[in-house]
Amino acid sequence: MTDSTSHSRPNWLVDIKWISGLLLFVVLQILLLVNCLTMITSEKVALDTMSIGLASVYNLEKGINDITEIKELKRALKTSPNASIKPIQGIPITLKAEDIASLSREIRIYVFRQAAQYIYRGETEKYLNQVDKGGEQSVGTEFRLLALISAENHQKLAMGLLLLAGICLVLLIPLVLFSHRFGRIASPGFVLAVAGLPGMFFFNLLKLLFSNNSSDFTPAGATESVSGMIGYIALNTLPPLLDDILAVYYAVSILGLLLTFVALVSLIGRKIYLEVKADKAQ
Repeated sequence: MTDSTSHSRPNWLVDIKWISGLLLFVVLQILLLVNCLTMITSEKVALDTMSIGLASVYNLEKGINDITEIKELKRALKTSPNASIKPIQGIPITLKAEDIASLSREIRIYVFRQAAQYIYRGETEKYLNQVDKGGEQSVGTEFRLLALISAENHQKLAMGLLLLAGICLVLLIPLVLFSHRFGRIASPGFVLAVAGLPGMFFFNLLKLLFSNNSSDFTPAGATESVSGMIGYIALNTLPPLLDDILAVYYAVSILGLLLTFVALVSLIGRKIYLEVKADKAQ
């Protein structure tokens, strides 16, 4: 009986291996996407993102560094009886004179970071409802859009991430068990290496597109449509996050390549060992 015959395996085992590999690839894509959303909705990143996004959207026409509104705030503070004002109607944020003794960009981010904290904790809805009942339009669609980036949704995404990781481990078992010899290392390595490629391509393309646009540029329709507003917020907030997101995809692919390389080296080493052993036997 030949060596190949003694190690032949039923076709159904090979089918299970490839099916589990394909399913693992699909679930990994979902897991990596959910991981991106989890990163974006983490507290520090979310507050920074919402602060810059709101500060940008609320001054679409003139840019985030314009000082016109800052002058108006200073005039309002001078005429305020208690030396403080609420710059955003519907959100309980108080601004004092000492809070705006800096450049316009930092002032806007300072103000909207306080608003972002209310949004992230999910405390804005009651204020938005009060504004809606009062018929005021000072607090707009931006707050409702950004309310999706909340601590509650971050926790849901984190739980989903753990669930997807568990599914990946379950799919990894048949992929490893039904592979042969060093294929038990190479098969998951190949799946990991390929799994990182779609995200690497997409987010590098996104990074390239963002690098060709100025952060002070107002996309067409940003003041007229929700999609334009979302695009403008993304243009001002996503670029700093792309490197961190890409790092995850690179790490997954590199890990897969390393496993594949180890399997290949081990296979070559075993082949050399068997040849040397056969020569000595002769």
